[in-house]
Amino acid sequence: MGRVTGVIVVPCVSFLGSCQPQPSCHECIQSHPSCAWCKQPHWVLSRKSNSPLLVCCGNSEWWDKTRQHCKQQPPRSSQDFVQAGESDAERCAPRPELEYRGCLASEIMDPQGKQRILEDRPLRDNIYHENITQLSPQRIVLQLRPGKEQTFTVRFKRAEGYPVDLYYLMDLSYSMKDDLEKIKQLGSDLMAALRKVTTSVKIALQCVRRLRKTEDLFIVGFGAFVDKTVLPYVNMVPSKRKHPCQIPKENCQPAFSYRHVLALTENASEFESRVGQQRISANLDDAEGGFDALMQAAICKEQIGWRNVTSLLVFTSDGTFHTAGDGKLGGIHIPNDGRCHLDANGVYSKSHLYDYPSLGHLAEVLSKSNIQPIFAVTSSRLSLYKELSKLIPKSVVGELKSDSRNVVQLIEDAYKVQFTVKIMATTCLPESQKLVLRVLGVAEEVQVELSTTCECQCEDTQPDAHHCSGGHGNLTCGICRYLSDLFHCVTGSAGVVIANASPITLAMHVSAAWIPLDAPKRARSAMGMATASATDVSVTLVGWAATVLTTRCPVKCTGEAEGRKPMHRGKGLAVCSWDCAECKAFGTGPLSQNCSNSCSQTVRMLVASVDERWCQMKRRDGRLLIYLIEEDKTGSILLTVNDPKVPDFTSQPNLKPVLMSVVTVVSIGVFLIVLFRGIVEFCDWRKFRHLEKERKSALWSQVSAL
Repeated sequence: MGRVTGVIVVPCVSFLGSCQPQPSCHECIQSHPSCAWCKQPHWVLSRKSNSPLLVCCGNSEWWDKTRQHCKQQPPRSSQDFVQAGESDAERCAPRPELEYRGCLASEIMDPQGKQRILEDRPLRDNIYHENITQLSPQRIVLQLRPGKEQTFTVRFKRAEGYPVDLYYLMDLSYSMKDDLEKIKQLGSDLMAALRKVTTSVKIALQCVRRLRKTEDLFIVGFGAFVDKTVLPYVNMVPSKRKHPCQIPKENCQPAFSYRHVLALTENASEFESRVGQQRISANLDDAEGGFDALMQAAICKEQIGWRNVTSLLVFTSDGTFHTAGDGKLGGIHIPNDGRCHLDANGVYSKSHLYDYPSLGHLAEVLSKSNIQPIFAVTSSRLSLYKELSKLIPKSVVGELKSDSRNVVQLIEDAYKVQFTVKIMATTCLPESQKLVLRVLGVAEEVQVELSTTCECQCEDTQPDAHHCSGGHGNLTCGICRYLSDLFHCVTGSAGVVIANASPITLAMHVSAAWIPLDAPKRARSAMGMATASATDVSVTLVGWAATVLTTRCPVKCTGEAEGRKPMHRGKGLAVCSWDCAECKAFGTGPLSQNCSNSCSQTVRMLVASVDERWCQMKRRDGRLLIYLIEEDKTGSILLTVNDPKVPDFTSQPNLKPVLMSVVTVVSIGVFLIVLFRGIVEFCDWRKFRHLEKERKSALWSQVSAL
C-alpha cells in the first residue's frame, strides 16, 4: 500500500528552548510542549493557638502550638512537593523531572492530544453503489496540545470502473531470460488483478492504432528495451549484432533501444500469445537503456494512446540504468530533446543521435504526463531504485520476485493509498477551526475539526480548602489563594508580615522585617528578599510565594510616609527603614529634621559592590538609595547604606554598543549570503554556457574536420 505523509502546522509560531518555570498551570502547559504541572499541594503551615497571627518558621522548622515556638520540622509527608526556598513556579517542569522530585503521577497535569472519529464509512469501490466512498474516515475531531504532533491515517482507494491506463515496460536483456518465460503466463494473472479494480477490461495490441474514446476501458500496453545500438553498449560485429547472445543456438533477437509492442485486446489468451513471441536479447555492459524507454513511453502519447485518466507505467528490470552524459562514451553529444521518435514499427529510431535523458528531465516529463511509475526490480537493485523513486513524483518501488508475479501485487497496491497526516498547533487557537483534506480529482473530502488544550482540568477553584490554613483560602491546582482579611502582622522575633501567602516553609535568614505590600511603586523590601506593588502582585521571598492584595497593616510607622509600611520590632520600635536610610545617608527625606531620635541605627558608608540582598528604592529627587538591614548579636539593628558614588547598577544599559554589534553581525551575514549567491549564479552561468557550446559543437561531431 502506498504511503504519503503530510505535515500541517497551525498556525506558525515556533517553540524555542526548553521548559521553564511558570506561575500557573495554564501558563505552564502553554509555554512548552514538554512542560507539565504538579498540582500536589504544599504541607500546611501551623498557626499559633488562640492567635490570628500566621507565623512562618525557619527553613527546617515548624510551629509547636503547645510550646508556642518554632522547632525542628518533622519528616515531610508523601504529599509534599514544593521544597523550602522554592516558589510555586517550580511546579512547572518536564514530567520526568516532576516524578523524580516526588510528585505523584496522579497529581501531574500533562494533557495530551486526543482524536475522535465522528464518521467512518467503509470504502465502497463498486460502481453500482449509489454512494461511492473512496476516502475514509470522513470526519475526525482532533484536540491538540500546542507544540505536540497529532497523527492520523486517511485511506484512499479508487472506485471500481474508474478508467485506468497501464503500460508494461520490460527489460529484455539476457539476464531477464528467466523472467521472460514466466511473464508469458502473467497475462491471465494481470487480467484477474485488473478486474478487481475495474469492471471493464481490454488490452492494447496495436502500436499506432488510436484508442477508442470510451471511458469504461482498462487499457494495457506492452513495450521492451535493451540499450543503444552503438559501441560500447552493444557488440557491433555483424554476426554478434544479429545474434548477441553467448550461446549460438539461443533463440535471441538483435539488440534494440526501445520498442513499443502491445495493441488493444479483450482476450487474455491473445495477450499471452503476443508476449510469448518476444525473444531475449543482450548487451555488453551492466547498465540498461531504461531511461530512453521511459522517456519515449511517456512522451509519445499518440502512439501509446495515453488518456486523461489514471496512468500507470510498470517498469521491470534487474540492472542499473544509463543517464545523461553516458552517451558520450558512444560519441553521442546531443542532449535528449524530449520528443517522440518512434518509427512505423514502434522502434526508437534516433537513440544513436540523442543522449540518455537526465533524471530531472525524466521526472518532469512523467509528472506533466500524470504518469505514475511502478518500479518492479530484483532484490539486488532494490536500494538503488528506492533512491531513484525519491526523485520521481508519485513513483513506487517493489521487489520483483523470481517468477515476476509480484508485479500483480504492485499493480493492485497502486490503487490503494494510505495518507499519514501530521498536524501540530504551535499556539492556542481562540476557537475551534475546520480543516478540509481533498485528493486531487476526487470529489470527496475529509473534514478535520481542530481545537487546542490550553487549560488544566484542575483550574476549578476549591473554596475554603482545609489544606489552606484550615479552610481560610481557595485551592487551585495545588496553590492556595488567600483573601485580604487574612493579612496579619507579626511582632515576634522570627516572623514576617505577609498577605495571601501560600502555606510553604520559609527560609528566613534574618529576623523581623516588614514588606511594603501597598507601596505605590514596585520596590524591593528589606534584605532584598521580596518585591511588591500596589495590587495583585507576587511577593517572592526566599522559600516563599504569595499573592498580595492591597491591605494596610494596623501598626503605624513613626513619621510614616503615605503608602509605605514600616519595619517593626518586638519591643515596640517602629521605623520606616527607607526613610531612616535616606536621612542618615543624605540628610534628606521626611525624617531629616528628627533623624537622630527617630533612627538610632548604626550607619556605615561602603564603597564595595552590592549584591542581591540589598534593598533599593528611588528617592524623591530621583537618586537611587541602596541599603541593607542587619541584626547584630546584641539585638541592635545595623542599617548600612551604600556610598552614592557607587554606580547605579539598575540604571538603563547603554544600548548603543549592543545595537552596533548586532548591526555589524547582520551586515556581515547578509554580505556573505549575497556573495555566496553571486558565486553560485556565476558558476551556473558558466556551466550553462559550456552546455550550450557542447550542444552546438555536437552538431558537427559526425563530420570530418577535413
